[in-house]
Amino acid sequence: MTAVGCASPHPAAAAGHKHMAAHDFRQALITYDEAIAVEESAELHAGRARALASLQQPRAAAAAFVDAIAMEPNRPGLHLGLAVVQISLRELDAAIDSCDRALALDPQMARAYYNRGYAQQLQRDRALAFQDYGLAIAADRSFADAYNSRGILFAEQGSMNEAMQDFRSATSLSPQLASAYANMAAVYYSDGDAEQAFVNLNAAIRVERDNPLYYKNRGLIYLDLGNREMAQKDFEMALSLTPEDPHLWDLHAQTQGPELASLHEKR
Repeated sequence: MTAVGCASPHPAAAAGHKHMAAHDFRQALITYDEAIAVEESAELHAGRARALASLQQPRAAAAAFVDAIAMEPNRPGLHLGLAVVQISLRELDAAIDSCDRALALDPQMARAYYNRGYAQQLQRDRALAFQDYGLAIAADRSFADAYNSRGILFAEQGSMNEAMQDFRSATSLSPQLASAYANMAAVYYSDGDAEQAFVNLNAAIRVERDNPLYYKNRGLIYLDLGNREMAQKDFEMALSLTPEDPHLWDLHAQTQGPELASLHEKR
């Protein structure tokens, strides 16, 4: 049975999407570029934009999204894609404007509220960020990232019960959201519960074993509790992931005793 009103995707776009799904972003870009040289479409420009963003070329990605929007200005997802790139460029006013355009086309677009809230959070406008995270949750009650981000705002203003409630909601909805476990760990430790802080940092590390921040934070707790040996192991693991972090080197030196620490300072 043929579906009524369902357009088939552009063949080149479908090929590009397969390369994107395989994380072969360079081949995806080549595929989109070759297709655009023959026949332009908003779908192809949008695919090109996402490939460029994945290749860490945000300025070119933004230009590609602008090209896509020029062809199909009534697609909210294109405005949202542009907003995400603009946030990465720290063009926050422009990102907020792009989210506004997406929401004008789709008032229930939870991701647009979320990204607008994040841009406002980066601008230090917590009241508007709170409002938008709440709107994102209202539009999509399963939006774990929105709970997590709102929880951070609650914690920053000292509303720890509300923060923990949001972090728990985030991990319940998305058990693989490592940052929510790490955020719970920070709240537990600020409340003097080192045991639960370790439990949640361990959970974060199980999900993201290559995130140096979680090892660093766990090492800080070990160091604070006087366990230099375990702190040293965590700082060394963090350094293996981010050797350019000078604060980590200083923390690592503190685990080696005053004599070795003084030698480190002379390096």
